[in-house]
Amino acid sequence: MAVAVASKATDKVHQTIGADYNSQRDNLNLVGFKRTLYEWSMHLPAPYELGTEFPLALSPTLLPTRLSELVAAVKKLSASGVVRVLLTKHGAIYFRDVGVQTAADFSQFAAAFGWPAHEDIGNPVRRTVLAPNVATANEGPNTQPIYPHNEFGLSPHYPQYVLFYCAGAPEQGGETPINSSIVLYERLKETVPEFLNALEAKPGTQYHNADTKQGVKYQLFYPKKPRDNVSSPGTSVLQSYGKKILDSDGVEDRRAKIEKEIKRLPTATWQWENQSESNQLGDLRVWQRLPGMLQNPDICRRVAEQCSAPET
Repeated sequence: MAVAVASKATDKVHQTIGADYNSQRDNLNLVGFKRTLYEWSMHLPAPYELGTEFPLALSPTLLPTRLSELVAAVKKLSASGVVRVLLTKHGAIYFRDVGVQTAADFSQFAAAFGWPAHEDIGNPVRRTVLAPNVATANEGPNTQPIYPHNEFGLSPHYPQYVLFYCAGAPEQGGETPINSSIVLYERLKETVPEFLNALEAKPGTQYHNADTKQGVKYQLFYPKKPRDNVSSPGTSVLQSYGKKILDSDGVEDRRAKIEKEIKRLPTATWQWENQSESNQLGDLRVWQRLPGMLQNPDICRRVAEQCSAPET
């Protein structure tokens, strides 16, 4: 799935970006920021316009000496609407030389864009909260790879924007590749059109079969473990759905509150398992059935939201 990831072998791409750099300006007022070069950027292929950089790199026109200056600059940039225009065209923006040092700094930087904070519902991945609306990406062991994915693609409740920063760079590895789902979709359409047709199949089309369950289906298992459990990379039922549970709640009240949280996800079904004298609440298994494709409202092109074969 690594379609739009540049590597050190892309010197020709770097040279091309440098040669075309001045001719690619969008004639936009960047409101306190300027375009800059980024050695890992590349040019996206069709269906993007020729010469579209991914990611686009921006840096402050005047390097901020205080965090308050950075926050004020980002607020002006976001309020102008330019950020949304650039994200629609380029897919990602890399902010350079902004002076973010800590998770608290990053929290203020992210909040300056003015976007509502995303609320995790049923997150199966263990994360450590570092600052308001800032958490580690994953607390799983570093021996386990994290494959390309759409953020919260296993849920109908997903964020519109995802921001990353590096708290501490390792001596080797640790890179976070980003990809264009639009380019991915185009390539899948060329190589495996039947697969995409099956994912998208609707009643009345030649690919639709009443006995075939189109789309994708995820199955997530949440064991009953203490709220403070950190012995496994995954989360427990209380950590994922138990935010409103009180220590004084009985089993039935706990189960009712958990199920109320699950119902906030309209595509979810669930069942309780493994109830016993020592596990009266039980473990929880949740299924999500989702469409294989979603329409991007900004660029009106289909994007590959999931890359799992449909369950049949």
